[in-house]
Amino acid sequence: FTLGPNMLEGALRNWSVIYMRDSFGAPGWVDTLTLPVFLIAQAAGRLRADGWVTRFGPVRTARVLTAIAAIGCVLVVFAPHLIVALLGFLLIGVGVCTTYPLTTSAATRLGDRPASQNVAALTLVNQLVQLGAPPLLGAIANYAGIRAVFTVALPFVLASIWLARSLSRHR
Repeated sequence: FTLGPNMLEGALRNWSVIYMRDSFGAPGWVDTLTLPVFLIAQAAGRLRADGWVTRFGPVRTARVLTAIAAIGCVLVVFAPHLIVALLGFLLIGVGVCTTYPLTTSAATRLGDRPASQNVAALTLVNQLVQLGAPPLLGAIANYAGIRAVFTVALPFVLASIWLARSLSRHR
């Protein structure tokens, strides 16, 4: 479940400023708004997330939020104007806000080994994605253009909507 949203978050953190510069030729101060917009949306989403998970459950919450991230990604890929792209980055922030907390919680409930080992394995996988995705996405950007970076992440995000079933409390 965590692969798609983490890849998208990594792409945003590493390539969004370059995307804004290359796609819209915006002034430098506008280019750098991508990360604050994303982080504020992510923080606001996390502050509300406990209520959503309590009310709707982890699977439904994860699916809806991941779908929001996918919509944000589509907006970024097809953005005709920098305001649309910033809206896309905002939606991505909201959409990925619960990915790591929900996945960590699910890892603690697996029961196949101690919770600490499952969380350590999850953290290792997440760190490998965060470490390996930027150079791979950079090569894709160099070959196919900066918008391709976000296009490549989209199928993984869509797969995560289906894989959210792994977050179920009832295993």
